Amino acid sequence: MNANKKIDNDHIGFALLTMFLVLFTHAIAFLLHEYSHSFLAWILGFKANPLALDYGPPTFKNIILLSDVEENVDYKQIIASGNGIWGGIIALAGAGVGNGLLYFLCYGLTKLKRVQSSRGAITFLYWLSLMGAANLLSYAPLRVITDHGDMAIAARCFGISTWLLLPFVTAGTFYVMYHFFFKMFPLNYQQVAANSSLKLVFVIAMTSYWYFGFFGSDGTTFIPIISKYFFIPFSAMFLASRYLKLTEKLEEQQV
Repeated sequence: MNANKKIDNDHIGFALLTMFLVLFTHAIAFLLHEYSHSFLAWILGFKANPLALDYGPPTFKNIILLSDVEENVDYKQIIASGNGIWGGIIALAGAGVGNGLLYFLCYGLTKLKRVQSSRGAITFLYWLSLMGAANLLSYAPLRVITDHGDMAIAARCFGISTWLLLPFVTAGTFYVMYHFFFKMFPLNYQQVAANSSLKLVFVIAMTSYWYFGFFGSDGTTFIPIISKYFFIPFSAMFLASRYLKLTEKLEEQQV
């Protein structure tokens, strides 16, 4: 009885720690996205203070998810000054540097032998990489065909249609998605789940929800519906079928 209680407490503690890490790494990735806009604008001379984001009101939602934080870059002024191309690059820097580059940096770090020996480091980098990779989905293709947001601003700065921008940014999103599920997850799932089947179930559930539920729910087209009601269960089933050996465990228990 004590052993079962110990196992239960261990699983609960793992779940709570994972949820904290998810929120913590989300905040890091979110701020890196916004600071990527801001610092590039500062480097190019279009902003006086790179740390001067619009942090929004101190509401519970904004404190937990930073939902009202914005880069505070004056794109209209950049376009009016005849530097629209630079404005477009600044607009894409959030996704390109703050999310895409972040993802591949995390992946590269997880392959280092020194990092692989630390389950804590691998776990942190895994969730941070997910926040970088999945955040790309919330921009392309979900929020490209709009009249606001980073993708619309980039298209406006470049003087092109968002429809022309769509295939290029979407291709990047889908490549990173492929890389995460076929490279990042297989490389690190055992350490992240502490070699426990039950913990792996929780990791798969959190991974599928945050990738396709949290980040995949933006936009007004049919794509968010597919993301939430198809890709969440499909990705969970895919990961479980590959890495969760439930049948073998049940057979061992029956023997």
